[in-house]
Amino acid sequence: MPIRLDTSSRTLSLSFASEKDRAAFFRSLREGQTVQARVVDQGSDGRWVLRIRGQDLLAESRLPLAKGQVVSARVETLGPPVVLSLIDGEAAGEEALSRALRDLGLDDDPAGRAVLGRMIARQLPLNGPAVQDIRDALVRMGLNLSDAEKVDRAVDAMFLLASRSVPITPASLEAALTAFSPSMLGGMIGNLLDLIRSLSPGLRSPAEAELRALEETLSALLVSAEGIDAGDLRRLIDGLGLGLEGKLRALTERPPDLLNPQGLSQIDLKAILLRLRAALSDPARIGADDATDRQPDAALIEALRGRVDEALHHLEHLQLLNLPAQRDPAPHLLLQIPLLFGQERTSADLRVFYAEKEGRRQIDPENARLLLGLDLAHLGRVEVDLRVTNRTVDCRIDVEGEAQQDLFSEAQGDLRAGLEGCGYAVRRIACEVRPPAPEEGAPEGGRTKIGLDVRA
Repeated sequence: MPIRLDTSSRTLSLSFASEKDRAAFFRSLREGQTVQARVVDQGSDGRWVLRIRGQDLLAESRLPLAKGQVVSARVETLGPPVVLSLIDGEAAGEEALSRALRDLGLDDDPAGRAVLGRMIARQLPLNGPAVQDIRDALVRMGLNLSDAEKVDRAVDAMFLLASRSVPITPASLEAALTAFSPSMLGGMIGNLLDLIRSLSPGLRSPAEAELRALEETLSALLVSAEGIDAGDLRRLIDGLGLGLEGKLRALTERPPDLLNPQGLSQIDLKAILLRLRAALSDPARIGADDATDRQPDAALIEALRGRVDEALHHLEHLQLLNLPAQRDPAPHLLLQIPLLFGQERTSADLRVFYAEKEGRRQIDPENARLLLGLDLAHLGRVEVDLRVTNRTVDCRIDVEGEAQQDLFSEAQGDLRAGLEGCGYAVRRIACEVRPPAPEEGAPEGGRTKIGLDVRA
């Protein structure tokens, strides 16, 4: 279907191969309407393929178009010929947001536009009550709506809470706003240990007792990755105090007589952190030791308070991420397992995918998927994607460079033997070098976006 673009007047002039094509295209168009066109590709003859309203149209243009670009245009006349005028991208976006808010029966104000624009950017379904609830919560926060970065972070946090059916409260919002980084928990635990060991022993009880208990807990949670087995993993996951080991156990439907609850850790990191925060926040419970009259280091106490709060927010965010989502095409549990590699403190990020079967969530060992991520100083980021189909394994290992690729390629035999020892047939194990990530701020795929991207 050909289009002619009149670049001198910044218009697109459309013509159609048949009246049937024209009628099909314009059933939902009206004069004055703003539409989006995506540049799909450029042919060898120099003409462009534009996608408008789900139809690919062939166009000739001297405009500086780019593959993937989204342009906004106003329908000037339905013709024939049909004429679309290219309009300013920012104006098109504001106009489209205002119109969408009106269509949803909502007030057109800066807070509503901020929420709706973020929903469109994230390709979320547009729902009037959801937009209204998040818009009201955003207003209650009293954020400066001109600070786009802060507004986007707040709206994203509210989306996370709403998707998990968690009420938006100051406490839940604080947990949702926590910056959640991969492989972070091990280093965080190590920092807490360092601070505890740096404090003078002159704390008054019960804060001193809580510090000693926390030191023992953290030391037990940071174990060497060398020789770790399934029982160790269960104890580590259970020791975070998040109930994730219980969720994982329930999803695998293991018989009760095989659970061996005595083999689980008696540690509850979250509970100990909560008690320690209470002790550190009460001046009557912190001070000079009566026996020695030694004063604790105030700066270290304040630093420890901050680290405890940081660790609690991280654990609460991890709990939030593991609540069932309303819409999740790939539901999974996210586990962070603190580990020691030599003297390096890190965490293994393990995603265990599950499925709905007969109205119940469960993990099927014969058809499963695991994603493992690990950051190490000497290896960089290592990611393992293991998929099991009818007890047959395909495994892909992504690394940052050729030296790491050689190292993991040498270990493929051990991995294959381990999987076969668990009763799986191994079809493929591949180690590949991951392409470098794009630079911060670089346009995605070289695309230039004009106007509002309405992919949602």
